[in-house]
Amino acid sequence: TEELYAFFKKGGIVMYPLMFVAIIALLLFLERFVMLSYRGRIGRRFSKQMNELVVEKKFEDAANLCLQKETSLSRVLFAVLNKAKDSRENAERSLNEALLREQPKLERRMGLLAAMGTIAPLLGLLGTVTGIITLFTVITEVGTNDARVLAGGISEALVTTEMGLVIAIPVMILHGLLSEKIEKITSELYV
Repeated sequence: TEELYAFFKKGGIVMYPLMFVAIIALLLFLERFVMLSYRGRIGRRFSKQMNELVVEKKFEDAANLCLQKETSLSRVLFAVLNKAKDSRENAERSLNEALLREQPKLERRMGLLAAMGTIAPLLGLLGTVTGIITLFTVITEVGTNDARVLAGGISEALVTTEMGLVIAIPVMILHGLLSEKIEKITSELYV
């Protein structure tokens, strides 16, 4: 723990926004993962019941079954089943409207998560610049005789760069995983 604190302190003031970005990115990922897991899950029992009701042309019962689920597919199916007795045109319009309503719900906050992955290395670069500025300030005051002073400024610069990359790489991987999950759910909606 002391080593971690020393590492954190070595990075200077930019380490605080870097940690903030890491925490926000983690919370965003967890929220999106839970929501997508919940919204994208369709049970076999639900599918079997739905197929049986549709085959028997019990559209109202099928629509009521959809209301019991809080998934994206059940919402889209509900919109179609509500118009099942109407014209095909009305059913298709209702389907398209439901798809347009569900897509933004699935993609919500994904841009913010991607932004966190982009901000982290930029903050690391900012830390690099502040470390080098500090280094040059010390050099002008003290001179270049003390190697420890030089090492301290260079160390601050490298620590923040490293931390920015250590945060950004996993965040971008997690963003990619969530994007794949969204794509899978969306492809099920359009099939």
